[in-house]
This record gives sequence, C-alpha cells and structure tokens, in this order.
Amino acid sequence: MKSTTSLEIKYALLISVFTLIWIAFEQLLGLQDEYVEWHKIITNFSLIIPIIGIWLALKEFKMGKVFKYSFQKGFGIGFRITLINTVLIIPVIYIFYYFINPEWPNTMMNKAKIDALESGQDTLKAIEEARSYFSLKYYTIQSVIGTFIFGTLISSVIAFLVKNRGKSKSSWS
Repeated sequence: MKSTTSLEIKYALLISVFTLIWIAFEQLLGLQDEYVEWHKIITNFSLIIPIIGIWLALKEFKMGKVFKYSFQKGFGIGFRITLINTVLIIPVIYIFYYFINPEWPNTMMNKAKIDALESGQDTLKAIEEARSYFSLKYYTIQSVIGTFIFGTLISSVIAFLVKNRGKSKSSWS
C-alpha cells in the first residue's frame, strides 16, 4: 500500500498556513482589538479549517488507487495530520504573538479589567488572571492541547463519514 506520509504532511502544512491566514484576517477585521468581544465567538469558526483539510486529505487518499478504505485507515491519516498540526501550532502561535498581534496579551488584560469593573469584581485579580491566561507559554499550551483534542475528534468523525459502505472506489460517500 502506498505511503500516506507526503499526503499527511501536505494537508497538515495547508491547515497550518490557513490557520495563520485566519488569525491574520481576525486581526485585520479588528476581532483582536476593537471588536475583541466578538473574538471568542468568531474564532470558533476557524475549526472549519481542519475539518476541510482532513476531509480533503481523506478524499484524495480514497480517490487514489485504494480499493479498501476503512475507518481505521481514515482515522490514522487524520490522526497523523493532527499530530503534525499539533507540532506546527507552536510556530503559528509564535508568529501570532510576535508578528501579527504583539499587543494581544495587553488587549486581553484591558478587556478583563473593563469586564471586572462592569461586574464589580476585583480588577487587579482579573488583570493577573488574564496576564497568566494569555501569556505566550500558556496560550501555546492551550493551542497544542486544543489542536490535539479537536483534531482527533474531527479525524474520527470524518473517517467515519467517508468510510466505504460497499460501494465502488470511485464513489464518494
């Protein structure tokens, strides 16, 4: 059977590049500063990137010279893409913090301060929690864990949805 390594690397790189583009687009739209209150909602739509990436990878694999496509094979491909992306998210976050939006932690500390003032909570505590939560180290850890968990979940769902159901290799179901 043909090795899937180049396919997995190709789609992991594409997912990482499009994630970086998504982050830059959020910045350009002001979702990381002026409209930061919308960021928490809008950023969840970025999950479409790994969904499409893994789906396209499995489609490309299945449409190749594969006569037997199983859930296990599809999940394995998606999981290896996820593992590669889990490593690649580290430089993506670094680029975000140092080149796309170096003010991100300060923006989030200011938002935490405003939110604490509006709700009558301790502003110093809110700022400290935001400083810790949005530090490069903690944000990288969050991103690595999130990439791994959501990538694994996405891989399993997509592998299940595209597995063979007794149809010919040319059908895509």
